[in-house]
Amino acid sequence: AAGERPPVTLEERHSAKLEALQTLLDYVADIDNAMIMHDLGGLLALTVTLRSRHADLRALAFETLGLAARHKVKVQLQALKLGVLDKAMQALADAEEDAKVRTKALYCVSGLLSDSPVALRVFAQRDGWASIVAAMSSDAVRMVRKAVFFCLTMGVSEDDAAAAAAAGVIPALAGFGK
Repeated sequence: AAGERPPVTLEERHSAKLEALQTLLDYVADIDNAMIMHDLGGLLALTVTLRSRHADLRALAFETLGLAARHKVKVQLQALKLGVLDKAMQALADAEEDAKVRTKALYCVSGLLSDSPVALRVFAQRDGWASIVAAMSSDAVRMVRKAVFFCLTMGVSEDDAAAAAAAGVIPALAGFGK
């Protein structure tokens, strides 16, 4: 019939999703836009994307969530409620996960923890340092470097430092570069 659209292929749907996520990533780089996305419920849609079977979609969702959350308490708290930190730590700890997904999951963790004592406390309570140690044992040099940098730049309290040490961060750092 006239005016009917041809069926959309799975590849076209995937490409459209990638393009939409890339646009959203560019959009949330502005702090006001990140807050608007939060207010409109966009974090939930991104959280659902973390369950995609496509690694490139999961990686871009982690990156967007990390950027949106960086230094924005309202966004960080909502992301914590939605389980984003847990999903990112799971991806980091999963040696079978795609390397780019793991790298972007670490970026997401960093964004969630930036200037957020609440998120840092949740991270320590849920043994988040173990996921960082797992990232440092990756075969991907870039992942290891980013995990080491994460450890070196985290401003942690004495309790957090003790949790990091208990998770094996110190020996992992000592082994870096060998």
